Amino acid sequence: MRNTIFTAILACSLLLAPALVSAQGTTTTTTTTTTSGARGGGAAGGARAGGAAAGGTAAGGAGGTAATGGATATATAPAEAPACTARPGQYCAPGAAEAAACPEGSFCVGRTAQPIACPAGSSCPARTSRPRACPAGQFCAANAAAPEECPEGSFCPAGSSAPIACPEGFECPARASWPRPARPARAEAPAARRARPAAEAAAPATP
Repeated sequence: MRNTIFTAILACSLLLAPALVSAQGTTTTTTTTTTSGARGGGAAGGARAGGAAAGGTAAGGAGGTAATGGATATATAPAEAPACTARPGQYCAPGAAEAAACPEGSFCVGRTAQPIACPAGSSCPARTSRPRACPAGQFCAANAAAPEECPEGSFCPAGSSAPIACPEGFECPARASWPRPARPARAEAPAARRARPAAEAAAPATP
């Protein structure tokens, strides 16, 4: 009886041995495959991380270069020329960096691009900001730098641009601002009138 049971157990062991060996091999293969996959995934992940790091380095380098280029461009850019500022009695020509003095015969109110011609009846010396009215007894033509004296035989009121002829029955000396009535001729003295007939009588007759 015992021999029969032992024989049955041995037969079962021989039948199950190949199945156990096969299952163990499958488990080992699965474990090896899983481990290899994990290692491969880790390597791939590391490669991706390295690529991302390299990309960040490249981007940072490019950004740094661009920033450096911008700074260089700003540093080497030419400075803007200061704007021309004209005070009264000066003017700024187009494109000029400095103001120029207003010339004679014109005036400059400041912040002008060119001098303004002096009007008739006024005078404008150099560097003037407004015309000066011509005084009485003088006249000022257009673009005059200084007044001129009114000549004899004419008169010049204040603000005259040219002399005015003296009217008949009046007299106008030099620098006259207005004509004045002419003085009557002086009457002959009485003594001279009485002496004239006596002198004529004493004179010899003409042959």
